[in-house]
Order: sequence, then C-alpha cells, then structure tokens
Amino acid sequence: AKQKQTIEGVVKNIEQIVVVAEETAAGTEEVATSSAELNSAMNDIRGASNNLAQIAAELQAGVAQFKLEGANAPTVRNSSAPTKRS
Repeated sequence: AKQKQTIEGVVKNIEQIVVVAEETAAGTEEVATSSAELNSAMNDIRGASNNLAQIAAELQAGVAQFKLEGANAPTVRNSSAPTKRS
C-alpha cells in the first residue's frame, strides 16, 4: 500500500513537471514569435529611417539652391548664371 502511494506520488510529480515543461515550451514559442516580429519591425524602421535621411539630404540640397538677400527676397542660385553680390 505504501509502495503504491509512493508510485502515485512520483507519477503525480512527473505529470506536474510535464505540465510545467509544456507551459515553458509554449512561452518560449511566444518569445520566439515576438522576437521575429520585433526584428521585422526594426527592419521596417531602419528602411524608413534610411528613406527619411535620403529625403532630408535631397531637401537640404534643394534648400541650398536658395539664399535670402534683403528683406524677404528669395534668390535662386544657378551655377550657370552669376549670383547677385551685395
């Protein structure tokens, strides 16, 4: 009778270990999925950041073609035409 109780106790402990192991495996899968999603999002952010940097450089190059002279008179700098000198 005592041996039967001991065996039942061991079986119960093993069942609990199996449950914990399954829960741990499920949690690990969720972490792996979240990591993959985060990696994908970071790649999207990196692409958007590179695109934004390119747009900023183009904007800066475009703005560099203009300079303010006087009150509010924008003057277009043209490399083929002489610029106004003050």
